[in-house]
Amino acid sequence: MDYSQRMNMIDMFTDPPEYRPPATVEEMAGSVDYPNLNSQQYRMTRKTNGPTALNPCLELAARNSVGQVILVGNNYMGRRWESSFYGWENAADVPDQSKACFKRQCRYSITALKFTQDPNLFLLGSDKGSVELWSTRNPARGDGYSLYQVDVQSEHIEAVSAMDLFHGDENKLVTGSHDGCIKVWLYGADLASITTMTNAHTDEITALTTNRNELSSFASTSLDR
Repeated sequence: MDYSQRMNMIDMFTDPPEYRPPATVEEMAGSVDYPNLNSQQYRMTRKTNGPTALNPCLELAARNSVGQVILVGNNYMGRRWESSFYGWENAADVPDQSKACFKRQCRYSITALKFTQDPNLFLLGSDKGSVELWSTRNPARGDGYSLYQVDVQSEHIEAVSAMDLFHGDENKLVTGSHDGCIKVWLYGADLASITTMTNAHTDEITALTTNRNELSSFASTSLDR
């Protein structure tokens, strides 16, 4: 092999002398000669923090045993899909955002929502495959609402598409995802998956429901029929 003819990779990827992109963001925004830089600038620009607001696409709602209500709104209009959830003490105050007791913005879409048997705990599923356990208050933190995330586990490969809780003394839930996987979890001080059915279905799980009479059984539906 004639190594004198080999390609110099450093020279290959060095910018040519005539490559002179705009020096400022303002000049780059008006340039049509360097469109790749324009798209890169668009992708890398961090979104400014705006005021917290409930996103317009209201998709999920839950009410616990003491009458508290949570609404989830997703936003599909921007370059990043995101979500927010608001909680109210009374259903009569919904959807007045000024009367919300707690609220949170999320950098992903929320796809499932359930209150647990404990009225201070609720569960979320997301389009990134995570399951989250949240608490609205804790005596150790004083009186009133104190929203915080107890635990989060990202074990689904695709988006969580269905969720339901088992009834009984044991704190268990079941989740399903777009790839046909079903998982059973224990929740309390944290989240732990105890059963995984990777190929429960061959298509997206569309619904899950547990049996109030048989505490260990549930039914599932899927696009695979």
